[in-house]
Amino acid sequence: SNARNAAMAEARGRYIAWLDDDQEAGPNWITSYLSTAEKYGAALTFCPSPAVIEGSAAGHPFFETFFSRSGSAESGVISEFHGCGNSFMDRNKCTLPEPVFDPKANESGGEDDILFTHIQSQDVVTAWTTDSHVMEYVPAWRATPDYVRKRSFGFGQGPSRICAGSLNIFGLIKWTVIGLLQILFYGPLALILTAIGHDKALHYQCRACEGAGKVFWQTVF
Repeated sequence: SNARNAAMAEARGRYIAWLDDDQEAGPNWITSYLSTAEKYGAALTFCPSPAVIEGSAAGHPFFETFFSRSGSAESGVISEFHGCGNSFMDRNKCTLPEPVFDPKANESGGEDDILFTHIQSQDVVTAWTTDSHVMEYVPAWRATPDYVRKRSFGFGQGPSRICAGSLNIFGLIKWTVIGLLQILFYGPLALILTAIGHDKALHYQCRACEGAGKVFWQTVF
């Protein structure tokens, strides 16, 4: 949050484009974002991020799917947002909080989820463009079972933390119950598939970890 807020403090333009340090913009990245945002009147716009896995996990279908961002095959309006890395924001189409990114998320992450939830609550348009892409390079140390399980846990924490931060008790209860159901369903399935060495075991381990994140949303690793 602090790093992103420092960038926002320096930014003077109407449009803000975000790119993470492990990403490389494809051709026409900015122009495709700008034209799509203007076409649909979007406050937030996103595009695909295919992953390039390094090390022994290269070509592994699970890791490629896990780290890639995919979406509709056509450009248009979408209902859900994606992560801040590889995104485009029109500051004239929304009201931003102060600070823009919640410093409480410095250690846990999820600051972009908090911000984009705030923006979408203003009944804005969110768009998707297929006219460009961003490559996401995944080092070997991230393409491991331990890392993706931990990341899945953090991802699961997002909706519960957003509800807790906005004092949405009903929402927090809802996501906690969903998390418990995910643990009860995916947990045993993951254990069985892990025991027999099934290639889908890691997928269900991550789903169970997402559920655990919704329940244990206050935990910080």
